[in-house]
Amino acid sequence: MEKEQLNTLKKKLLALGLATTMFGVTGCAKIDEDGIPKRQPISAEYSQVEDYYKYVIQSGEAVKLYKAENVYLMFNKETYEPEEYIYDTVLWDLGGQLYDLESEELLVYSSGIIDTYNEEYYNYLKDNNYSMCLADICDYVENHTLKDYYSLDEIKKLEPLIADSLKLINSVKEKVKK
Repeated sequence: MEKEQLNTLKKKLLALGLATTMFGVTGCAKIDEDGIPKRQPISAEYSQVEDYYKYVIQSGEAVKLYKAENVYLMFNKETYEPEEYIYDTVLWDLGGQLYDLESEELLVYSSGIIDTYNEEYYNYLKDNNYSMCLADICDYVENHTLKDYYSLDEIKKLEPLIADSLKLINSVKEKVKK
């Protein structure tokens, strides 16, 4: 083969490799009947969920407590229905993981370099929910004393208080706009 043909072939192979890498990283976004991006399963090898909770003994029983700084509550912008997540970083471009709090299933993963799974689902959650970090709960619940760790039961009890605060804040924002 001539040098020119070899260069052309190299460029085509490089382009094909790049396209394959990009498709593998971004995946093929599929939307369900409700308009929600479907999630692709993520290998358990990426999961580090055990880094975000600890067990303590309360009333003679082992209780799982979650780090407040890693618990994110997302409230649907229309219904204010809450969902609980574990999130390890707010700097998504540097990598991050999003877990369902109750099932501990890894929903979204990004290494910040190459591997990204379910980014469309993550963007959907960001765009359609109000999110707040549990460590910022004092901004939403009056007279609440912040703790470093919360049980799932404690989180569930705080959710209606936070939802009421979000509704109040949003009603004030709407009045200001008018």
